Amino acid sequence: MYIMDVIETADRLYPNEYTTAEKIRWIDELNAKIASEYRKIYKAVDLRPDSAGEYLAPEGVTWESIHSLRVGAREIKKEDFATFGVKFVYGVKNRLCVPTNIFRATDVIRVIYLEAAEEIRVINLDDVTLTFDENGFYIDKEVFLPLDVVNIKGTIGGTEIDKNVNVFRSYLPEVDSTVYYVEVDEGAFSDYVEDSAEGEVSLRRLITEKTICPTGYDDMYIQWVCAKICYWQKAFDSYNQHMTVFNQLLSDYWHYVLQNAPERDNDKWRGWI
Repeated sequence: MYIMDVIETADRLYPNEYTTAEKIRWIDELNAKIASEYRKIYKAVDLRPDSAGEYLAPEGVTWESIHSLRVGAREIKKEDFATFGVKFVYGVKNRLCVPTNIFRATDVIRVIYLEAAEEIRVINLDDVTLTFDENGFYIDKEVFLPLDVVNIKGTIGGTEIDKNVNVFRSYLPEVDSTVYYVEVDEGAFSDYVEDSAEGEVSLRRLITEKTICPTGYDDMYIQWVCAKICYWQKAFDSYNQHMTVFNQLLSDYWHYVLQNAPERDNDKWRGWI
């Protein structure tokens, strides 16, 4: 189910004053809960030490998300980190400190960690002045990613526009390292631009994400958002009803996850992503 379908359904059931951004924040809470407590998909990344002999943790990898380390064929589980002197240091950049005496022939370590749910990116830029050409536009910050769908509404070269475009890439042109060029559908602005033209527009990233649980269980998202609306509107009887259904669907989803979990051999994980 698409996230926007969840929000539109909840809004029809309970007309409310809360913004789409607030409802997406509620959905982010649920996504984080499902990803960390129920779905539990693990990934692996190989790290090499920096000049200080420490390992820079990848973005989003925290002490709580780490499951274990592998050094060659040797596995160190997190509960044994203290025994081996492994430390995790929080800072501007999180770091793993691993004593060199646990290595043999290599200084590469593999970090096994729990994949977190990605937050849904809400991007609304109002009344911005941009320079357009036929295939894209220039912007002073990197806010859009490939596969984003962006609604552009306003005027370009004096002509009104209300158009959805697909982002293919965003990069710093060689001629200017301070302004990003966002490349979209080929010829997307050919009706508005001959060479280049300024435009005064609003940019909105369309929310195209789906729920992270499959069909059959995704109604829990509707129950969750409805429960949130009822809670903040102090309609506690309705809140309790929605949370009862939500908890049953969450329990059913947990049973589904357990039934389809990969088999483990002596607690050794196989088939790293």
